[in-house]
Order: sequence, then C-alpha cells, then structure tokens
Amino acid sequence: MRNWESLLGTLIYILAALIAALAVVQLVVTPFRLGSQKSSGHALSSIDSFRMTKLKPLEAYKSDFASHALFSKLRVAVVPKGPTIDDLLKQYSINGIIQGAVPDVLIMNNRTRQTQILSAGQSFDQFKIIQIKQHSIMVEYQGQQKELFIAEGQQ
Repeated sequence: MRNWESLLGTLIYILAALIAALAVVQLVVTPFRLGSQKSSGHALSSIDSFRMTKLKPLEAYKSDFASHALFSKLRVAVVPKGPTIDDLLKQYSINGIIQGAVPDVLIMNNRTRQTQILSAGQSFDQFKIIQIKQHSIMVEYQGQQKELFIAEGQQ
C-alpha cells in the first residue's frame, strides 16, 4: 500500500516541476512579445518597435516646455505672520512699581482683570520680565524685547 502512494507523490512532484518550468519560460518570453506584434502576426523585439515609432518634430514640444511652470520664476509662499509683541502686550497694563532692594511690578491683564505681583526674572503669560526700572519694565517675548511704561498709552 505504501508503494503506490510514493509513486503518486513522485508523479505529482514531477508534474509540479514541469508546470514551474513552463511558468518561468513564459515569464521570460512574454515581455518581449507584448505590444510588439505587427498586424501580419510576427513578433518584433521592443527595440525594433521603438525604432519604427515616428516622433513629432521638436517644435511640437517647444510650446509645451515654454508654457510649463518649471521654467517660470519661483513664487515664495507668503506665510501669515502671527501677532506682534505690541499686539500681545495691549491686553496688559502696569498698575505700579514697588521700589525696594528687589523691585516688584503690578501687572494687570485687562481682559481677565487679574493683577499679578512679579519681580525680574519671572514670567507672565508668554512674556518674561528682564528688568524693572523706576517708571517702566523691560519684557522679552521670543527673543524680542519691549519696554512698557506705567502710564497708559505710552508703550
């Protein structure tokens, strides 16, 4: 009983090998046949069919290239700028400066109506207080410095 099973297995193995060999031959031969047959039915190689193709004259392509955006000047995209330091500071006002060994400043957010007491080196919102003077303070925002005065409207 074991004898016929091994014989059948061998036949299936040989048949699978023949099918695989045929598939490899078809993969190698088929690309040279696709699109290269003439109406008479005989096959040409891809190189021969390329040589027989008629191309348009160069003038036909010049207008396409001349109107293509590749040859025009580059346009830089305009990036909208964010609010400036002056715009961001409009919502704050200095209510007073407390003089002493370490001076403090009273800063009020006009929108929320909250007041903070801060000293040099501390931050409020996105700003850092650099220096507190007698009638003004220096603040920094993203590397830019601006001086704020006690009296309103004198920024």
